[in-house]
Amino acid sequence: MFSLYVFNFLQRHTNNSQGDFFYKDKNFLGAYGGNPPTVEDLQQQLREGNMSYINKLRYLAKGIRGSDSFWRGKTEELEAWIDFHISRGNGPPTHFVTLSCAENWWPDLRRLLIQLEIEGGNVSQARLLEENNFAAMCKSAKKHNLYVNDFFMKRSKVFLDTVVKNAMGIEHYWARVEFAPGRGQIHLHLLGIGKDKSYLYDFYRAKTEEKKAKVMEKYATNIMNMTADVDVDENH
Repeated sequence: MFSLYVFNFLQRHTNNSQGDFFYKDKNFLGAYGGNPPTVEDLQQQLREGNMSYINKLRYLAKGIRGSDSFWRGKTEELEAWIDFHISRGNGPPTHFVTLSCAENWWPDLRRLLIQLEIEGGNVSQARLLEENNFAAMCKSAKKHNLYVNDFFMKRSKVFLDTVVKNAMGIEHYWARVEFAPGRGQIHLHLLGIGKDKSYLYDFYRAKTEEKKAKVMEKYATNIMNMTADVDVDENH
């Protein structure tokens, strides 16, 4: 919990610093002599079509993580990224991929958590992890969430540099990291541009969902060597 407190403190410090700058700088509130416009003033500006103050607020808020302006800025970055690759001849995004953490099911992460619990003097908790106790795994993953996030990002980087690049043929990608609103764990959404785009022509020519599914099935089988015809260990 202390680490989360530190992150929260840093975020509030950043917001306060930016707010102080916004209040004093002559290009922002300083132009009003230190007195911000009232609600009535803003309403009158909007009726007159004057969006300058609102635009200044939106511009400054881009630095506040998680705010609407922050995500608008990221949307603009993504659109610029797509335009850039289209202009360079790489084409539009061809894949949407989600990487889920599944933190309670990683044997490598379990071994890391065992080490952390032993170093913290929690021998009984470490023993439960060694016995593959699911409740203990959930507890340790929540307790050491920063290690879980770091583990996920490192494994994702390896996955993107190997499987995604070599097996899926994705050379360019743009990814966004999010945290689940319920349990708060990390996951990643990705837009990728693949080498082989010929299937897009057949996909958009397909008139029904069944035909589109056939195009995707052919692509997954022939290009990515993926198939659902595998034996599944239900005890894993």
